Amino acid sequence: KWFAIHNVANRTAHVHMRQPDQMHFFCATDERLQWLEKDFPDYLKALDNSCKRSGKKFLSAETYEALLLTSKSTVLCVKFLLESGFFYVLTRNLSSDPVELLFSSLRQMAGGNDCLDARAVTFSLERILRTGNLCPSQSSNM
Repeated sequence: KWFAIHNVANRTAHVHMRQPDQMHFFCATDERLQWLEKDFPDYLKALDNSCKRSGKKFLSAETYEALLLTSKSTVLCVKFLLESGFFYVLTRNLSSDPVELLFSSLRQMAGGNDCLDARAVTFSLERILRTGNLCPSQSSNM
């Protein structure tokens, strides 16, 4: 269900494929948004507790947090767009890739350091603004 909700690509696929979870969002009180906001996190928490009790492995902490963050972000984004006057929302193209590209570029400009300090981030952001390039060309010596 989670993947179906995040893969809404058009306004008719839910009819042809008989997948009600892939219907476009047109109401901020849609039950799928409530499922993402309340039921899905509760389900993950129960699954995590069950795995801990039985000694089995669960999702990594990062994956767990990413699922919760993506779910919450999707709910907030869809509600915001609908309340701002959009007639419907398709979730397939909602993506954090541009943000991840920026963070990746900042780390790369700091020499691949995963623990960036404020000075390194400021320097890298200023460099991006000066050059207009997020990533240097493969053939450059930059």
